[in-house]
Amino acid sequence: MFIFADSKKSVNHKYQHMKKNLLTVSLAIVGLAFGVASCTSNENTTIVYPGSESYFKPLETLCGNDTVQDPSTGMYTTVFKALTNNTLIDYDKNIGIFPPCIEGSWKMDKYCCKYSTDIDDQVFVDQEIPYAARTTTFSNQHNRLLTYYSSKQGNSTQLSDTVYVMGKENKFAAWCEVKVDATDTEGRYNWKNIMVCLYTGEVYTDNDGNRSMKDLKFAFYIREMDFGYTLSHEDSTYLSSLNAVGTLKVYWETDGYADEVFD
Repeated sequence: MFIFADSKKSVNHKYQHMKKNLLTVSLAIVGLAFGVASCTSNENTTIVYPGSESYFKPLETLCGNDTVQDPSTGMYTTVFKALTNNTLIDYDKNIGIFPPCIEGSWKMDKYCCKYSTDIDDQVFVDQEIPYAARTTTFSNQHNRLLTYYSSKQGNSTQLSDTVYVMGKENKFAAWCEVKVDATDTEGRYNWKNIMVCLYTGEVYTDNDGNRSMKDLKFAFYIREMDFGYTLSHEDSTYLSSLNAVGTLKVYWETDGYADEVFD
């Protein structure tokens, strides 16, 4: 009887030990399955990479499905492709998930129009803009968001409280939507240009700690004109023949560097 009792006790002990091990393994499998599911099937818990947050609008989104016509070839292409063409602006090679800090005011003393989709604007292409420096200010950079202010002497200013920026090392690409007050040459009409703006460049710091923007480039696309209602391209040419709806222009800093300036 004592031998039988000890055997029964030993069997029960082994059974409880095996049961405990099975429970541990089961919990581990369940935990692993939950972890895999949370990374694959549940989008609410998927890892979000910088620049893909729900509030972050890609440049393609701002451009929409609009197309522009290249005056030299007559061929149509999407605004996004025209803006990011490397012969015009350095978007592709500057894009990345860790942009540099581009806060500051950057002055383009000398710059020229390198490209325009307006056939009547071709006489100005590759010609240096003689009359106005452009100062661009980026501020409040956080989570790949910025605010933006840009001005030319004796001309309109551009403002945006939501600029999207991406980049790698010291190179960056930043884009935004802006609404700019405009008027015709005779001052009879007023409207708003709704534009998509794109900047690319590289933050450069010299041995003395002075900063500048290397190869700073600026492009804009006039997506709409708000005249109390949205104007067609044909109607918009009566107000501004060189900056009508659908116009895309690209400007380059011709000195190679846009210096940081302080008020």
